[in-house]
Amino acid sequence: MIKTSTLKQLSEFSQNEADIRSQVFPKADDKSPKASVVQNILNYSKSLSVRETKTIGKQLMTLN
Repeated sequence: MIKTSTLKQLSEFSQNEADIRSQVFPKADDKSPKASVVQNILNYSKSLSVRETKTIGKQLMTLN
């Protein structure tokens, strides 16, 4: 059985979801990582080396 919905029903559903989300997660949009955390992750990714070998498969190394 195929159900059809109107644009009005879809917008009401979307608004209800947004209202529920704002009640459950009151300030979820304000959360963001600190700049130092982002910088640490980027530095780690620069120092990580992944090499493919024939004998042991992938080899992960952190370069100094």
